[in-house]
Amino acid sequence: MKIATGLAKVTVPLKSDEVDFASALVPEPQPQPDVTLRIDAGGVSLRVTFKGKNFRKSVKAITPGMFVVIQGKLGSGGELLEAGIILQPSKPAPPEVEAVAQ
Repeated sequence: MKIATGLAKVTVPLKSDEVDFASALVPEPQPQPDVTLRIDAGGVSLRVTFKGKNFRKSVKAITPGMFVVIQGKLGSGGELLEAGIILQPSKPAPPEVEAVAQ
């Protein structure tokens, strides 16, 4: 079966502890140039470019244990179009519940 549709939306969750996003930043007060990331997602190569100012703002807000979610529309050649970064705190482990013997 073949289904024709517009661009597919892609979501790539990354743990902030596993990727050093800050290494792409230039020291302030210099302006941050646009940043292009290349992501290997299960054998599929994705390329995403962020505006420098937005990238710097997002990276400065990352805290340890947070998920960095990259979303965009899949364009030709594995390019993510209209991409953005969403920062999502990791959920704390639920408190352990002690079983009460009856």
